[in-house]
Amino acid sequence: MASYSKVLLSGQPYSYATLVNTPTLTTTTGAVTTAQAPVGTAVTVTITGATLTSGVITYTTANTSTLTAGQIITVTGIAGFTNANLTNAIVTSVTANTSFTVSTSTTLNSAYTSGGTATVAVSNTTATVTAAAMTINTNIMTYTTSAAHGFVVGQILTITGLSGTNSALANLSNVVVATVPSTTTFTVEVAYSTLAVALTTQTGTATSYNALYSYTYSTNAQIFAATQLVSVTGLTTVGYNVGSSPILSVSTLATPTSTTYSFGFTVSVPSTLTTTLSAQAGTATALPLTGTFIHNNTGTGLDEVWLYATNLTSAAVVLSLSFGAPQLGVTPFTPELMNITIPGNSGLTLVTPGLILSNNASSTANSAVYAYASVANAIAISGYVNRIA
Repeated sequence: MASYSKVLLSGQPYSYATLVNTPTLTTTTGAVTTAQAPVGTAVTVTITGATLTSGVITYTTANTSTLTAGQIITVTGIAGFTNANLTNAIVTSVTANTSFTVSTSTTLNSAYTSGGTATVAVSNTTATVTAAAMTINTNIMTYTTSAAHGFVVGQILTITGLSGTNSALANLSNVVVATVPSTTTFTVEVAYSTLAVALTTQTGTATSYNALYSYTYSTNAQIFAATQLVSVTGLTTVGYNVGSSPILSVSTLATPTSTTYSFGFTVSVPSTLTTTLSAQAGTATALPLTGTFIHNNTGTGLDEVWLYATNLTSAAVVLSLSFGAPQLGVTPFTPELMNITIPGNSGLTLVTPGLILSNNASSTANSAVYAYASVANAIAISGYVNRIA
């Protein structure tokens, strides 16, 4: 039989309330110039020649119909003119089935001898799913993988190949990773179901589709980093404009000039996007990493969390709560999971009426509650936890 015990919020070692801060959005931004469409498999082009003229390398090819201007490619395998082997170069023009060009800072020219392959630099991540489970009357699907999957909260996945009773509920397209309990498990939120899922001994596939963005910045620095949250706005295809998305990888796209530096980063996007964007004027902006720590379930059972908010100011303030948010310094904070407007000069407004927070025996990184307010030091959080063992 379950037992209940009342405990303090772990973010409040004493009984007084916690003032909620407002992490300041960084002013670090980059001008997004291209966005490479995600693909299921790498796009490759066979190179048959390469020449350099006035800072432009022209590659002759056997099949350029799969390339478009603005795509980001890596060129390998060229003998002779080895400086034509480039990493994360931007295609500047394409003559179908004949050639494509890339701008370069190299002045070292040699005769092309043989070989060469151009590969579109899009990194899709895949993992083998061995089990899927969902309890009856819930909306959380838990997947187990055969090896470390490398997925992060906020990444978009397509899951295929699962079979058995109610497997249709587990084969999903363009779903968002909700939590990562361990290196070999992840969860997604699905439609509420009265059916249970208990699939074992599976050989399904979970695939993330990662668009590669390029951006320019006027200082010699890589301004974004892997796992950092970023938003992208201003691009012509709406799907490529993302908010609160974790960066999966970063790269240097070209040798800096005296005023311009070109970098790239990957962000997970829906697999339905197929267009490569070039000559864009979008903006990438870094987002805050954490909010104010409120509580973490470090026990062996479930925590029934009751939180109350007091607005100490005369104006309404928006309070954002993130359940299952990461610990400080582990992975980024996602502030938009639950937003509640607290009226001015109001006290003890119930904001979480006994919501359940599960424990994580292997890692506490996904069993915490963080808060974020639109005005710093305006909202005070108090409450308690019923621990169910």
